[in-house]
Amino acid sequence: GAIILSMVIYNLVYHHYYDELTGLRNRLSYLKDSRRFPPKYSLGVISVDGYDGLRQGLTSRQTNELLILLSNICQEQFSDSAVIYRYYENQFLIVCETMNLKEIRSEFESIRRHIAASEFALHNHAMAVKITISGGVAEKKRTDANASEVLERAHKVMNETLKFSGNVISPVPRGERR
Repeated sequence: GAIILSMVIYNLVYHHYYDELTGLRNRLSYLKDSRRFPPKYSLGVISVDGYDGLRQGLTSRQTNELLILLSNICQEQFSDSAVIYRYYENQFLIVCETMNLKEIRSEFESIRRHIAASEFALHNHAMAVKITISGGVAEKKRTDANASEVLERAHKVMNETLKFSGNVISPVPRGERR
């Protein structure tokens, strides 16, 4: 009985703080962990471009497969240097304590290029699927009261860019602007 009770409690806690599909930490986990973030860190948001259209064109199994592949790419890129959260259905947060804004943007740009160049072969889908992602990065400032302000800033930068185009990681450093 004790073993069964411990497994039930473990499953409840696991499903409360971890995403069932990807095994990544979820939104509730981010909110809980954000209280313990250090005074200096960088945060990035990745979102799949045209996700609603993808969901209409793919089965739920294929969509899930695509999200798992995307989460695996993020995990490979950041390995031990960051914590990855699945914040929304098509959105991932990456929190890096060891990288500044320029470094995390460079890593995000590498992921964006890798995904844009990839073709994803999905179960029972005739053709390989090509997707793009967009993202926004922000760094914790001394004036930020909590992690939600940093997240809002990253979302705002990404959404302003998405009004004009997709497949972009924002903000673009001053030296790269045209």
